[in-house]
Amino acid sequence: MVVAKIIGEMLTWARTCAGLKIESLAEGSISVEMLTAWEDGTDKPSQTQAIAIAEKLGISYAMLFMPEVPPSDNPNTLDLRVSTFC
Repeated sequence: MVVAKIIGEMLTWARTCAGLKIESLAEGSISVEMLTAWEDGTDKPSQTQAIAIAEKLGISYAMLFMPEVPPSDNPNTLDLRVSTFC
């Protein structure tokens, strides 16, 4: 088994952003206890488990390895992807 050394804080952040409670994310072979241990860093998932969780959360697998959570959205930041220039 290949262990995925994910960052627990990223898992918690992604789950919270997805609007899911830990009970909603746990299903099948992944229990609430396992998710809790992954989030608090006392255990790590297998690569297969981490990929499955990332898919459920709608994020890339690589995001689970980011060293810190992204900054919260700042309403004063100009989003050029949606701005129009007239």
